[in-house]
Amino acid sequence: MDVMARLRRFAFARPSLLLLSAPTATVVRLAVERFVRGEGWSLASGAADADALVTAGPLPPDLAAIADTLEAQLAPPCERISVTEPDETSERLSELPERLARGGARVPDRPLPEEPPMAGMVEDRDGLMLDALHVPLGPALPFWPPGLRLHVQLRGDVIGHAHAETLGVDGVTGSFWDTAPAGVRALDACVRLFGVAGWHAAHTRCLVLRDRLLARAGGDHQGERGGRRADGGDVRAEVRRLARKARFLDPELRGLAPVPGVGDAADRLRTWLAVAAGGESEAAPGSVETPSPISPARRTLTSAQALDLLPELVTGMELGTARLAVASLDIDVTEAGIGAVAATVGDTHG
Repeated sequence: MDVMARLRRFAFARPSLLLLSAPTATVVRLAVERFVRGEGWSLASGAADADALVTAGPLPPDLAAIADTLEAQLAPPCERISVTEPDETSERLSELPERLARGGARVPDRPLPEEPPMAGMVEDRDGLMLDALHVPLGPALPFWPPGLRLHVQLRGDVIGHAHAETLGVDGVTGSFWDTAPAGVRALDACVRLFGVAGWHAAHTRCLVLRDRLLARAGGDHQGERGGRRADGGDVRAEVRRLARKARFLDPELRGLAPVPGVGDAADRLRTWLAVAAGGESEAAPGSVETPSPISPARRTLTSAQALDLLPELVTGMELGTARLAVASLDIDVTEAGIGAVAATVGDTHG
């Protein structure tokens, strides 16, 4: 084997994947995330640092168009892989490093990407003129709710105008979380929040615990590698230990995206950890008040409520803070409703 071939194999031994999931394909998304974790791969923040675009579940037309745009932005060598069933995950992805090392898929001639829009100008409340730039967030972002796109107008360095839309939910009835254990959903929400917050150890631990609980419930089609299934009591004990450590995030989460009767991002994180520590007997999030051994009982927020409140909550935030706020809301667009579109909110934050 020549030196260049060895270098290519080394370079693509742990590829970075840009994951675009249909909101109806939660079980496929979980399988892809489990495979990526098990192989030591990573999820890309965008097309610029991705080796492959992976789509989870059959994509409806609106998401398929986005996938085509993202594929056109990948730098060769690259691949586009579709995983429509969880059992296909290993078969579809395991040979990716080798294919990339051989040069990836043959990429047809593609038009040059459109130039990014130029910033306009708006007047703030003090009469100063600020740059105003439209930025769409999602749906292909790490730790972002599948099927959610948030359109924001940046005024200077903060969001002065926002509206949200849902993608891939036309004709959809029901959510994966309607029948999944509440603890699994709670840990899935923690995965996103810890990921956006940059706490890698807690993010990875929640991934492991989430997948163990799902395997124990028999809902993952694959389970832990080697067929291992952890005892639920051990999972709950680990979640309680994690909850104690999570208090170190309070300075970052306290006061973030507060909702009357529900609390702020720190309260919501505590509630998720409490549900996960309580096991599958807890009610699904968004249904009833749930007493917690870790935090006081609070009324949880439904996805429809969160989607409706989202534009108002993120207005006035910087982009990084807004992403953390979105992660703290645990929005499932299939639960929120078919074709839901949140109200537009704008103000004069400068």
